[in-house]
Amino acid sequence: SKKKTTTKKNNKPAQNMPCKKTRIIQLCVLGFAIVITVIGAIFGGYADVLTKAVNICTECIGLG
Repeated sequence: SKKKTTTKKNNKPAQNMPCKKTRIIQLCVLGFAIVITVIGAIFGGYADVLTKAVNICTECIGLG
């Protein structure tokens, strides 16, 4: 007599893989962050950040 073996297919998505909706949201947030970073660099925002960082470092060291 032949026995039929059946296997169950697991239709659940892998737990490490985000769903499509989550992936789309992640890509939108990443794109928005890149756009804002580029706009900040164009308008000279990096100079303000650098100045503040230098001031904080010199105050912590005690040079200021």
